[in-house]
Amino acid sequence: MFQGLSVGSPIYVLFKQEPKVSIGEVSFIGNPSPVYNTTSIMPPKYTYDVKAVIEGKEYEFNKLPGEQSVFGYQNYNTIISDSRDGIIKEVETVRNQSAKILEDIDSHKRIVEKCSTILTELNPQLKKEAEQAEEIARLKKGMSELQVGMSDIKAMLTRALNNGLKKEEK
Repeated sequence: MFQGLSVGSPIYVLFKQEPKVSIGEVSFIGNPSPVYNTTSIMPPKYTYDVKAVIEGKEYEFNKLPGEQSVFGYQNYNTIISDSRDGIIKEVETVRNQSAKILEDIDSHKRIVEKCSTILTELNPQLKKEAEQAEEIARLKKGMSELQVGMSDIKAMLTRALNNGLKKEEK
C-alpha cells in the first residue's frame, strides 16, 4: 500500500498509451493528508504526495490513496503501483482490453457498412453522393484500362514501324 512507501522504495509506472512500464525509486513522501467522508463516521482516509525518480527524471504523484497499492491517473493515462504484482495485473488488463477490441473489429466494420447503407436509403442526398462516387470509380477504372490499352497499341505500332524500317533498309 502507498502508505507503506519510504524513500528508496521501488515504484512502478505503466504508461498505457505506449504501453511501457518504468521502474523508479521514491525520492520524497509528503505528510499524509486526511480525506474525510462526510456521509460516514468512519475515520478519515489518507493520501500522500510522492516524488519518484524514473529514468533519471523526477515525477510527482499527488494524492495517492494510502490504503491502495495501485492508482490510475486518467488524465495522464498512467497507472502507479508500489508492487510488481500490482503493475503486472494492470498490464494484463490493458492487454486484455486491446485483445477484446481487436476481436470486435470485424463486427464493427459490418455495423459501419450496414449503417451507411441504411443512411443512403433514408437520405436521398447521401444516396445520390454514393451513386456518384461509384460512377466516378467506374469511370476512373475505365480510363485506367483505356490508358493500358493505348500503351499496348503504341508499343505494337512502334514495333511494326521499326520492323518496316528494317525491311526497307535491306
